[in-house]
Amino acid sequence: MREDLLFKISNNDIKAFQILYDRYFERLFVFAKAFLKSSELAEEAISDVFVKVWEARIRLTEVENVDAYLYKSVKNHCLTILSQKARKPKMVSIDSIKIFPGTGLEYYPETNILVKELHEKLDSAVASLPVRCRLAFRLVREEGLCYKEAATILCISPKAIEKQMVRAHKHLRLALRKYLNLDLPRKFKRRA
Repeated sequence: MREDLLFKISNNDIKAFQILYDRYFERLFVFAKAFLKSSELAEEAISDVFVKVWEARIRLTEVENVDAYLYKSVKNHCLTILSQKARKPKMVSIDSIKIFPGTGLEYYPETNILVKELHEKLDSAVASLPVRCRLAFRLVREEGLCYKEAATILCISPKAIEKQMVRAHKHLRLALRKYLNLDLPRKFKRRA
């Protein structure tokens, strides 16, 4: 049945392609959403994958396991999206920066500038991390995932995530120590 469907698609049968799309869209969408934590990004990822499938339709008859092929394609595309998202610099709004009352700092305009510079330095330090390390850091610290969830997304072990986080913290501690001339705490709380 599936081989027949793939054969038809490889011969430019749009109706067969629509059947494949309808059959897999829902499952692949749920899978992509687990990676990307966004319905909009997941839908876009699935659409991109199916466009690539259509563009490469001539080679579809070589695919032995359609499920594995589609899921792997979606996973790889999601990792690409996460990697691009991690590289994209985040804008810091001065309104979102919190200065704690009672510190005396809230009265000085320079404080807002210093806090903004610190955010920029942190973003720059995170952006300079190696790709896997940066992805692990963003998934755990910015997306709030536990090590196990981040490990599942990156297809590595939770222990590897832990090592990447240690590496990221060392790098960030050094980068921020130079900027602030402060000793930052060595231990960071681990999320189980």
